[in-house]
Amino acid sequence: MVIIKRLGRALTACSLAAGLGCSGLLDVSDPSAFTDGDLDQALDAVARGVEGALHERVDTYVTTDNLISDVWQHTGTWSQYDDTDHGRLDYNSSHSEDGGRTLLRARYAAQDAARRFQRLEGEGQTVDAEWWAQIRTSEGWLDILIAERYCESVGDAVVSEAGEIVEYGALRSDTEMWQQGLAKLRDALPLDPGSDFAVWAEAGIARAELMLGNLDAANTAAGNVLANAPAGWQKLAQYQQATQENAIVNLNTIGFNNAAGMREKWWPLVDDAARLMADPWSLAHLALTELDPRVPIRHDAGVLGVDGATPYFSQWKYRDVGADIPITHLDEMRLIQAEVAMRQDRLTDARTILNDLRVVAGLSPAPDAMADELAEVQELLLNERFAELFMEGHRQNDLVRFGLIPTLMANGDFVGSVSSRTVKFPIDIAEARDNPNVEDAAASRCLPKASAAS
Repeated sequence: MVIIKRLGRALTACSLAAGLGCSGLLDVSDPSAFTDGDLDQALDAVARGVEGALHERVDTYVTTDNLISDVWQHTGTWSQYDDTDHGRLDYNSSHSEDGGRTLLRARYAAQDAARRFQRLEGEGQTVDAEWWAQIRTSEGWLDILIAERYCESVGDAVVSEAGEIVEYGALRSDTEMWQQGLAKLRDALPLDPGSDFAVWAEAGIARAELMLGNLDAANTAAGNVLANAPAGWQKLAQYQQATQENAIVNLNTIGFNNAAGMREKWWPLVDDAARLMADPWSLAHLALTELDPRVPIRHDAGVLGVDGATPYFSQWKYRDVGADIPITHLDEMRLIQAEVAMRQDRLTDARTILNDLRVVAGLSPAPDAMADELAEVQELLLNERFAELFMEGHRQNDLVRFGLIPTLMANGDFVGSVSSRTVKFPIDIAEARDNPNVEDAAASRCLPKASAAS
């Protein structure tokens, strides 16, 4: 990865100020003035700063997922939003990499923290197992997020103890990034057994194993999370008004800025009074209008987007700038188990898990006869993934891996779309220009596209 000298220290310092409520831990008015000596005396804050660097990225990550998928459309005036909404991603445009640079920098902060811990342990200082688990789990999850969003990225650079690059990271496909993240999370798992970080690492393992097609391993990891995590467990990206605001709210929510809102395909399902969306599956298969509490949407008559023309249907899951965003949770693990069962042709088991989620949400279960058809169970699975993971950054990955984007385009769900859509983001253009392992040429970049005819 391409970095500048001392980037790790600067990024960790900024994360201390912005992430995980770290203010006050270090009595330094200017975070950028932190020295190595300061950080050596605040290793708990260093570890939290690493995780905070991941948290800082999640709101923008979810925003981009909504825009490139069928969840949101651009309702403002920003070219970056408009291009992402229409799948116009150009390698030569700096905004088309969707902030991948910040994810790589956050990953470097984790690696820089590890080098610090190793140095101090060599000098005889004790480094808590919890701090090790926190930075290693955060690092693995950063690779998971990169793999989910980007068709290519770079592996880890070899860096000297002085922070100088010895060998730049090699170009990696999204599959290789899943594998890299999975390996890191496996290494992180035993560092602090029984802790929240161990549960978080196991949840990442479950997701990565599923995406790599390792179904039994995914099922086992998801089951371990469900068995070991406390009731209601979820891992949240934390935000607060005083330091790091939730940009989904600040930029894309009624009462703040109406720059992006729900796509037109969802408008007929929204109940304005209840501020909820009707469950599409109940309507299509049971002829029932059942409002889904998992998909809160607000529409006030006459309210338009920033463009002054588009009716504005606002997400209503996050309502203030300090609202936290789930990274993963127990319901995702249940969805992973349901998908494994479906892919292993255990359709009744899959339907049972999905119905359990629906009943908790107050929706009618799918009938027993539905388990006879793979296509019907898959439709139900994707319906439940949309609802359970609403506004959490999963939708585009689901549409890509299930091959659904051409169908959505043919149905007109992407209003005003071009004839083909880029479906995953390319590597950061700065990385390609500066990393000798990456050829700086558009023809060498992965820009996978889908069209209604594909």
